[in-house]
Amino acid sequence: MLQVLILVIAWIFFDYLFKALNKFDYSIPKGKTVLHETSNFVEKLIVNDNLLFKAIFLFIYLLAFCGIIAIFFTLGTGFDAVYKQSRFNLFGVSLFFGLSIVALIAFVYHGLYKSWMEPKKLSDYEKLKKFLAIRNEIPITFTLRFAKLKYAYLVKADLRDVDLAGADLSCADLRVANLDKSRLMNADLGAVDLREASLREANLENANLSLAFLARSSMISINLKNADLSEATLSDANLTNADLSNANLKKANLSGANLTGANLAGADLSSANLNNVIGL
Repeated sequence: MLQVLILVIAWIFFDYLFKALNKFDYSIPKGKTVLHETSNFVEKLIVNDNLLFKAIFLFIYLLAFCGIIAIFFTLGTGFDAVYKQSRFNLFGVSLFFGLSIVALIAFVYHGLYKSWMEPKKLSDYEKLKKFLAIRNEIPITFTLRFAKLKYAYLVKADLRDVDLAGADLSCADLRVANLDKSRLMNADLGAVDLREASLREANLENANLSLAFLARSSMISINLKNADLSEATLSDANLTNADLSNANLKKANLSGANLTGANLAGADLSSANLNNVIGL
């Protein structure tokens, strides 16, 4: 009875490990970003790809290999003959035999069967990268509303006219990216890096840009109505004709920014850095 309980617990553990491995299979090489939040110690091990993670899966793969040997040995000699051997009657030996079979089943199910039988689901990041790869060759429109792109690495990405309304781009790296006329209404861009990016005529109404880095970005005629730009860095940014009505600019750094023709009706500029601002 104890052996059965241990084998059930082992299956639950192996099953979880393989599911977690598949979940973080879309992480960007060299640890630049991941598309999922880690929620526990095991998931952090997988994302960081450290030595302990490698040792755990090496142990499972070795168990699975032992399971293959055990199956062929049993088929060759017969189960009755194997069971009658005195060593197999030992608790530890029979438990190891069972664990190797469980590890083999988990490996075959998650590593082979599911990968063959189930169609691969592209992550939002993969969908976006595929679009970026072909957008200059095929004239297509792209919509990825409410996409999960937290921490995404999109330096110099061409995101013109892309619909990313409601998307989570917090902490994403979008330096020198082109987001002209993009639609990012209600998007979460908290702590995003948009330095030297182009956001001309982009719609970021109600977007969250708190703690965002927008230094030297071009935001001519951008719609930032009701946007949260608290503590954002907008130094030397071009906000000519921008709509900043009712925007939250508390403690924002606007030093050297160009606000010529900008609509600041109802905007909160309390404690903002307005040194050398043009057009205010």
